[in-house]
Amino acid sequence: MTLGGTVGIRTDTYRANGINDRRPNGSGQIFAKTTATWNSARYSLDFLFSTDDERIKQSQNRFAFSAAYKNWFGTLGFFSPNFNKFGLNGATIRGGHVRYSRDNIHLAFLLGQSQRAVDTGIGAVIRRPTFQRNMFSARVGIGSENKNYVHLSGLLARDKASSLTNSTFVTPAENALITPAFGLKLLENRLSINGEVTASAFSGDTRSSRNESSDTPGFFGLFTPRVGSRFDFASAFTLRYTHLDFSESVSPYLDQLNLLTSYERINPGFVSLGRPYTRSDQAVFRFNPKFRLLDKKVQFGIDFTSRRNNLDNVRNATLKRNQIRFNTQAQISPSLFLNAAYLRMSNKNESLLDDPALAFLNQRFVTNSFMIAPTLSTQLNGLSHRFSMTLSFQSLSDKTSTQSDLPSSSIGFNNSSTSLSHAVILASGLALNSSVSLINSSSTYSDVKAVGLQTGINYSFFERKLSAGLLSGFSRTTLDLKSISTLEEDLNRTEKSTQWTFTLNSTYRFTSRDIIRLMVRGFQTNQPLRGNFSELQSTLRIEHRF
Repeated sequence: MTLGGTVGIRTDTYRANGINDRRPNGSGQIFAKTTATWNSARYSLDFLFSTDDERIKQSQNRFAFSAAYKNWFGTLGFFSPNFNKFGLNGATIRGGHVRYSRDNIHLAFLLGQSQRAVDTGIGAVIRRPTFQRNMFSARVGIGSENKNYVHLSGLLARDKASSLTNSTFVTPAENALITPAFGLKLLENRLSINGEVTASAFSGDTRSSRNESSDTPGFFGLFTPRVGSRFDFASAFTLRYTHLDFSESVSPYLDQLNLLTSYERINPGFVSLGRPYTRSDQAVFRFNPKFRLLDKKVQFGIDFTSRRNNLDNVRNATLKRNQIRFNTQAQISPSLFLNAAYLRMSNKNESLLDDPALAFLNQRFVTNSFMIAPTLSTQLNGLSHRFSMTLSFQSLSDKTSTQSDLPSSSIGFNNSSTSLSHAVILASGLALNSSVSLINSSSTYSDVKAVGLQTGINYSFFERKLSAGLLSGFSRTTLDLKSISTLEEDLNRTEKSTQWTFTLNSTYRFTSRDIIRLMVRGFQTNQPLRGNFSELQSTLRIEHRF
């Protein structure tokens, strides 16, 4: 039998002056991750217990026991499975999960709760109360995800209406989803095609009466169509082509090619309770080729994305966003590297109604961004130096066409930033770094100028058993607010603020298996017009590995 893992404790303290506390003043955690093998079986235990477990929010505590033997795998406790993109993806479930996989046959089942009942009481308007949500999901698959496969998965999520006594602000919901998915590998596995379609039936209130004439399917009696129920789809398709070794006769300069093309569509009425968040009424197309050239010393990529909403043309306007990005990474010499990128993004809001009263809905904004960042690593006087610089410029232009003779003010800004940094490592192991940054932004309503300085030091003691580092920073910001009317020049004003920060990190390895980590972070801002405030936070973490 073999046993290994990590156990430890963590404590956090926090204090704030001048503002309300943004986190608990004190909290503690006990955590462990252990793995054991015995008689060809593998067992794992993972738990986290925190004192910050208020009943007005979802629990942060976690406990999971897992076991794997031959073709079987099971988990009891908390887990976050990923069955597909739009069905079960990212929800934390407390319950049981069983998976069986043999040759080209794959089966998986799970049952549990994805959220506990939370009655926020007086704070219900600020913190949304939640019902206890029970969830069941299953997946059946044939094939291998590394080759060709076909999967079919289903999910049923239902809120327990009796779990919450005060349900003024929320209603119990029910959701059933079914997802067929497939994957193909072609051209000696260089070309892969993947796709999935998720059908969702959703009821926002299970206390509503049954709707016998509804077009929403009942999913074999598992889902009850009710007044207000809706049925919709989400889909995603991806094509990838990868060529990792071009022969000299095919291309003397091109070494590798990676090509990604994808399309995603989420219909306006689609809802999935198996995801933490789903933004519906979206269609996204992406084209992303990447090339490696000149013995892999240069990488060049293009990323084009086009998205739009109002897929059913039921809104008054449609928002369309097109963006294209070019980026390059090049090794100029063994010590000189260069990164560069250019981004152009266009946002267009287009009214579907030919009504002068809705002309304000027609808007178009174009953003251009450029960045270049060289990095030089060299040896000077026996010391290792690293110099880096980042230059960036961003502009936003209002390209909206004038719809009438009425006066209008355009919106736009120009922003430039520069940063220089230097790091040096001494023979003794002492590392020093420093940086300076400048920001200059100008817009229709305000001008912003900011300068920042940062210095850091890191050193190891006692044969590198103890390492400590201190990072401190200072920044000063000047904000000039401009009146949009010449008759209100007295409203022009200037606001200045300064910020001080420091972060202390230290690690002490007092045995080969025991480590202590301490982090202290401080922040102070001085804002004469808005008020001064400061924060201090510390984290102590003790780990034992076995």
